Amino acid sequence: MASTPLLPFQKSILSAVHSTQLSDLIIMARGLGLRRIVCELLQHYDAPTSLVLLLNATPSEEAGIGDELGIMGCRKPGLRIVTFEMGSKDRQDLYRQGGLISVTSRILVVDMLLSDISVESISGIIVLHAERVTPQSTEAFIIRLFRQNNTEGFLKAFTDEPEHITVGFSPLKDIMKELQVRNVHIYPRFHETVKESLERRKADVVQIAVPMTSYMKDIHGAIIQCIEGTLSDLKRNNTELNLDDLNVQSAYFRSFDMMAKRQLSSVWHRVGFRTKQLVGDLATLRRLLLYLLSYDPLGFQAYIETIIASNSTTATGQSNHNRSAWLTSDAAHIIFQSARRRCFVSSKQNKSSAAQNDAWDVLDEISGTVGVPSRPSWLPDNITPVLEEPPKWETLTETLLEIEDLIMRYPFPTGHPGTNNVLIMCSSDRTCNQIREFLSSMDPTAKAGSKGRKFMESRLRSYLFWKGKLGQDAKRGEAGPSNENPSHEMAVESGVSEALKRKDARMKERQASRRRVRGGPPPGASNPAAFAAVERAINQNTREGAMGGEGVIKEEADELATFLNGIEPVTEDMPDMALLTQMALEADDFDEHYGLVQPDQLVVVRPYSDDTDDRVLSEIKPRFIIMYEPKLDFVRRIELYRSATPGLAVRVYVTMWDTSAEED
Repeated sequence: MASTPLLPFQKSILSAVHSTQLSDLIIMARGLGLRRIVCELLQHYDAPTSLVLLLNATPSEEAGIGDELGIMGCRKPGLRIVTFEMGSKDRQDLYRQGGLISVTSRILVVDMLLSDISVESISGIIVLHAERVTPQSTEAFIIRLFRQNNTEGFLKAFTDEPEHITVGFSPLKDIMKELQVRNVHIYPRFHETVKESLERRKADVVQIAVPMTSYMKDIHGAIIQCIEGTLSDLKRNNTELNLDDLNVQSAYFRSFDMMAKRQLSSVWHRVGFRTKQLVGDLATLRRLLLYLLSYDPLGFQAYIETIIASNSTTATGQSNHNRSAWLTSDAAHIIFQSARRRCFVSSKQNKSSAAQNDAWDVLDEISGTVGVPSRPSWLPDNITPVLEEPPKWETLTETLLEIEDLIMRYPFPTGHPGTNNVLIMCSSDRTCNQIREFLSSMDPTAKAGSKGRKFMESRLRSYLFWKGKLGQDAKRGEAGPSNENPSHEMAVESGVSEALKRKDARMKERQASRRRVRGGPPPGASNPAAFAAVERAINQNTREGAMGGEGVIKEEADELATFLNGIEPVTEDMPDMALLTQMALEADDFDEHYGLVQPDQLVVVRPYSDDTDDRVLSEIKPRFIIMYEPKLDFVRRIELYRSATPGLAVRVYVTMWDTSAEED
C-alpha cells in the first residue's frame, strides 16, 4: 500500500527542520500529521553509517512508526526496538550496527553511564513528547550526557500537545533550556501555510445538536454547581497563590487535573489534606461530567454508588469522617436522586394481603393471562424500570438511515477513490462496546426512545446482580464466623410446619404469576411529581446531600441479595463452538452467510486514538464519518484525509449535546 502524498505545509516543515547541522523544537497542533513528519525525517536519516535514536516513544507509537516506515520502503533493517529483554551484549552489537533504533529513557541512560553505547558515535536523537521534559526528567539527564561528549550530533524534539506548555511560569523557556536547543518552530491550525493547505478542499459537515433529557439537565447543572463550589473552596484555602486560570470552562478538558497540580506544585509539600482532597474532588467531578454524557444511565448510576460507598467507609472498614465536601451539598442530592430516576423507581417492599392477591387473580382471569408472568423472574416486585435511553442513540439510528438512503440514491461512479464504509468514532472502548451492542440488539420498529429496550433490560439485570452480589458480600463480612451449633439450626428448621411451607410456596407462585403493570408507562415516568408517592424516601429528616442515600443503597443491596438468592446469575449457555463451526462449513449456503462483508454494509466503530487514526482513514477510505462525540484533533485529521484524497466527497456528522460541557 502506497503512503499518502505530503501536503504543502508538511513539506514546508520538513524543509525547515531536516538539516543535521541544527537542533530544533517543533510544536504542532494535534492532528496535523506529526507521525508522518517524524517518519519522513527518520527515512531521510536512515543510513548504516549513522546511529539515530528515537526517544520517548510509547509501544503503540513504536509499532505505528515501524509500520509507516515499512510502507515507505525503509525495511532493511528499518526501525529496531530495544526492549528490557535484550541483554547488555546484544544492545552493544545493535548500537554498533547503526541505523534507526528506538529505546526507552531508562535503558538509554544506563547504557550511557555504563559505556555500553559510544556517545560520540550517535548521529542524532529524535525526542517525542517534548512537553514532558523537565529538569527532573530522565530525558533531560540523557541530553546533558549527550552534549558533554558529543557537540556535533543533532537533536530534534517534537510535541503535539501545546496545551501543556501554557501552564506555569515560562514553560517553553524551561523546555528549550533542558533540550539545549535555540530554534523553535510553532505550527498551529491557523498558521498561514497550514491554513492554505487544508482549506482548498473542505468536507461536508453536518452538526447535530442533541437535546438532553430533563434529568440529564438537572444532573449537568448540579455537577457544574459542585465544580464551582469546589473551586471556590480551593481558592479560599490558598489565597497566596494565583489560581485565576482554574475555572469551570477549563474543567471540561482532560488536562485540568494536571493544570491544578502544576499551579500548586510549588507548595504541594506544604498544603494540607484538605487542599489535596479538593484537587482530587475536581478530578472526580470532571469524570462525573464526562460519564454523564457518555455512559448509559445504569452505568452512570453504578459509578455514583461507588463514589458514595468509597466516601462512606475507609479501606479498613471504619466510618469515613473525611468525606468530600461536595457530597454533602444539595446539588449532590440532585445528582443522586435524578440519576436513580433515570434507571428505575424503587419503593418499600410491602407484604400484599390475601384480598389484594385475589383481586389480581380476578383481573388475570378477565384478561386471560392466568399463569403468564408479565415481569422477568430476576426483577423484584418493588422496582419499576424506567430505563431512560440516551437521546444520542435515536439520533445515531436516524443518521444511519439517512446514510443508507444517500448510498442508494447516489451510487459511486467508476474509479471513485472512496468506499461506502461508515466510520463511527467514539471517545472510549466502553462507548464503542455500548454502541455495538445497541445496534446489534435494537428494535428498528419500536417508537423513538425505546429501540434499545432489550439492551437496557440486560444492563438492568447486570446492575441488579452486581448490587445483589455486593449485598451478599457485605452480609458475609458482617456475619463473621458463626458460633452456633449447626445441628440446633437443623432441628429448628425441621420443626417448621409443613402446612406453612406449602402456604408460602403458593403465595410465591401467585406473586410471580400476577401482573403488576398493565400497559402504559411506569408509575411516575410521565409525571415526575408522582415519584414522591412511590419512590423510596431518601433521608427525609436530615440534609446530607448524596450521602443521604447511603442507607438506601445498603438497604436495596440487602433486599436484592435476599431476592436473588437462588436465582441463576447473569450467564448465557455457551454453544459448542466446534460443532457450530463444523455445521457452518458443511452448509450449502456458507458463502451467503459467512462470506466477506460488502463495503456498503460495513459499519466500523472504533475509539479515538493517536496518529494511528490517520492510517485508519487512509486504509478504510470512508465516505461517511459519524463523530459520536466531538474531538477537535480528529476534525483536523479529517481535513488532512480530505486534502490528501482529491476527488473524494466526505460527509461528516458531528453529534453533540446541546447546551452542555461537550458543546463548550
